[in-house]
Amino acid sequence: MRKFGALIAAAALLPILAVSPAAADPDLPAFLDTTDPAERTYIVVLDEGADPDDVAERHGDDPLGVYEHALTGYAADMTAAEAADLLQDTDVAYVQQDQVFEAFDQDVPDGIARVFAPDNPNLRIDGQDNYVPDVAIAVLDTGVDGSHPDLNVVDSVDCTSGTCVPNTATDGNGHGTHVAGSAAALDNDLGVVGVAPGAQVWNVQVLNAAGSGSLAGIAAGVDYVTANADRIGVANMSLGCEGCSDQALSQALTNSVGDGVAYAVAAGNSARDAANFFPANHPDVLTVSSMADSDGAPGGNGGALNCRADQDDTLSTFSNYGAIVDIAAPGSCITSTMPGGGYGSMSGTSMASPHAAGGLALLAVGEAKPTDRADVLAVYDTLTGAGNPDWNDTSGDGVHEPLLDVGDPALFPADGETTPPEGPTASLSHSCDDTTLTCTFDGSGSAGEVTGWAWEFGDGSDGTGATTEHTYTSEGTYTVTLTVTDDEGRTDSAEAQISVGAPDHTAPTADFSGACYSFFYFCEVDASGSSAGDAPITGYRWDFGDGGTASGADAWHFYPGPGTYTITLTVTDETGATGSLSKTVTL
Repeated sequence: MRKFGALIAAAALLPILAVSPAAADPDLPAFLDTTDPAERTYIVVLDEGADPDDVAERHGDDPLGVYEHALTGYAADMTAAEAADLLQDTDVAYVQQDQVFEAFDQDVPDGIARVFAPDNPNLRIDGQDNYVPDVAIAVLDTGVDGSHPDLNVVDSVDCTSGTCVPNTATDGNGHGTHVAGSAAALDNDLGVVGVAPGAQVWNVQVLNAAGSGSLAGIAAGVDYVTANADRIGVANMSLGCEGCSDQALSQALTNSVGDGVAYAVAAGNSARDAANFFPANHPDVLTVSSMADSDGAPGGNGGALNCRADQDDTLSTFSNYGAIVDIAAPGSCITSTMPGGGYGSMSGTSMASPHAAGGLALLAVGEAKPTDRADVLAVYDTLTGAGNPDWNDTSGDGVHEPLLDVGDPALFPADGETTPPEGPTASLSHSCDDTTLTCTFDGSGSAGEVTGWAWEFGDGSDGTGATTEHTYTSEGTYTVTLTVTDDEGRTDSAEAQISVGAPDHTAPTADFSGACYSFFYFCEVDASGSSAGDAPITGYRWDFGDGGTASGADAWHFYPGPGTYTITLTVTDETGATGSLSKTVTL
């Protein structure tokens, strides 16, 4: 793999002329061998106020070019002896020999290689038939340099005042331009390449040149993205704050996702649990942690990185972690685009998030673009499902999030027609009356377009339907199997061990608390008061009474308007036993 740092080949070249020991003059620069009769090009730099034409005429030089603004002087062909004579002129500051510079070749950064983008033949990374996906990525950041030759910036607004106004796409910080490159730098034989090379970039500036901004400005940016949700498929937010929350921005994100925009959000750089960082902890975004990679390959054999002490294929030492994180991506020592047409290295979950945004963009190409919340969540599931565990998550949090992997051409095709998961996913819960030995089974939580439910109750009996009941003839432990089928005939099965009539079997008890705010039609709920029976609780499911659902021990929800709603919490333990509790709220 070609390395970016090795591309400025001519910058380190020594002058072609060498001094022979016999001819060396200690008062002359070492490259001026006055015994060499060959003519070469020299750059003659004059003192400020000198006239280049006058100096050239006095020395009989025929300038190839004259400098009058950034510096004063000219370039001309001459021998080394003639260049040495120029140094005696009081108007001449110095003379230097011309050198040859070469254009940058395109580099495939280690981070792009580590997410297996070059392995996907549809992307044709660093190839002749360049891939430009029909998808737009909004970068909510410090701005994006719209003149950068490696970025396809198509729209630009400044939202930092709380109102989005059209502006020239610039970046006074560098952060936003760097983010844009990792997500979408062109595959154009120049500089670097992004995960979704050539995707349209919408510059939505919400942070100032110092890298900070207000919640009002960020909310305005999300509002602008949502207003253009018919064209923007993905948004990246490499920003956040610890211990803060904002109902307006939370509602804006929820509604934006509802309109079909997928959000990649940085987990944060405090080496702490991301659950206390906003908007990383928002339930409708894809939260991204940072891993370190030094060689663009799996295996952890690359050693320490060149700009940090992070070790190859480990969690970046700065990265936040925890159950709230959905996926990991490279974020240490990432080379990407910088303002002014250049390239540079940065580290942070801010650098990891746009890799994931590029992955989301590959799943949102053309007609595959999400149109509602269900579509967005399906894209999240596809991206995390395509991830792989072949890295060393050193957080110690007990959660090994998948590493971004866009190398599968079936999941990330060039035409955007993604391959759906192979069939439905079965899920079951149950509750039993130990006196009557009657159990109620529920398979409605199964995912996918399920059209059939088939039950085997473990005693030779069977049943059908999303929910069903069965009465056993004797106490005991039974293995219950649910098989679900979709409209294409694809199936999936799930099993649960249940105990019926056993005196030592205790189902979990659901309990929750929370608060609602009528002005915002917003409720937040907490299931930490639930208690396990004889097996640990492994799942929490919320039904908010208006069609909205959520999972996790705590959740939040915005209602469409005033009314009375019933919130139901169902907890499930590892045996499949459940407990439920409902409470009514009026907004």
